[in-house]
Amino acid sequence: MRTPIVAFGLCLSLAVTAPAGLFGQTPPAPAPAAFCWRGQALPACRNFAIFEVEGSYDVASTMVVDVSLQPTTEYPHPAFGNALNWRLGAMRNVSADWALGGTVNLGFDAWGTLTGVQVRARRWLKPRLSAEFEAGPVHTAINDDVRYGSGFGWRPTLGARLNMGDLFSVSARWQGVYVQAGSDAIFHRDAGFHQGLSIGASAGSTVALAGTGALAAFGLFVGLLLAHSDF
Repeated sequence: MRTPIVAFGLCLSLAVTAPAGLFGQTPPAPAPAAFCWRGQALPACRNFAIFEVEGSYDVASTMVVDVSLQPTTEYPHPAFGNALNWRLGAMRNVSADWALGGTVNLGFDAWGTLTGVQVRARRWLKPRLSAEFEAGPVHTAINDDVRYGSGFGWRPTLGARLNMGDLFSVSARWQGVYVQAGSDAIFHRDAGFHQGLSIGASAGSTVALAGTGALAAFGLFVGLLLAHSDF
């Protein structure tokens, strides 16, 4: 009698400890990571960080015309210029295909500092490849005698990018700004809405962090050299 009981006990133990898939049961899917430094689609990651350093090149821009009054001479110049920006933010995967979030922006161009915010939508094409769409205002602080009558300008921006593993991306961006009229004894400028198109390339995640650190170290080195120079 003991042999059948022992055999039954062994079979029961195997049934309890056997993998779930052995008897046709589907094992539960692993929970996505709560937060990732580099973005991934579900089910790998739920929330992830955005850290980018982007350089952009102005490929097309309407022209602001300053008119010198004595003598009457026109001085046209592009409404926008090349820029360098840092972006920091976060996104959340709301489905297997889409992530939503936003970034804050800090940078500069030929006319002054740039600050702003953008909302961003990411469409996953592959686990590490995505197309992104962004929109938001950028605030420009520049000199009164160079561009805008008030010294400040708000730019609406619309952009799209192709992101490769949150390490590199390429982008295209439209932006516009309303230029206020200005005049004094030397020049006159008409008011009007201006727009431009730029293309850019970004480094992200650890690449952006390393690049920012290298740039800061270089700036510190140059600053120390100038502080100890004779001129």
